[in-house]
Amino acid sequence: MADAPRISADLGNCTADFHVVGADTKPIYNARVHTLIKHGAFSLRKIDLEVRTDSNGQASVINLPNYSKNPIAFDISNGTATSSVQFSPDKDCHAKYEVTLK
Repeated sequence: MADAPRISADLGNCTADFHVVGADTKPIYNARVHTLIKHGAFSLRKIDLEVRTDSNGQASVINLPNYSKNPIAFDISNGTATSSVQFSPDKDCHAKYEVTLK
């Protein structure tokens, strides 16, 4: 995933790598990977992140927090097709997700 588009949260050293495919198992170009990370005292600070997949259907979010009270939700979409995954840094700090949009 070294060449995949990526965006940094600048909050830690965890990562979430995404491979987005359609129902036909072909990679989806330009699928939207979005999250809203709440952090800090009382979760008052918010970081809104979005990255789009490349022609191989890949994208990464890097420098995610090492700890989060609640899982971080990622919404993946392309047109009307959507999916969601939960990232828990305490369970898997370097998560890889295979997402199928239908």
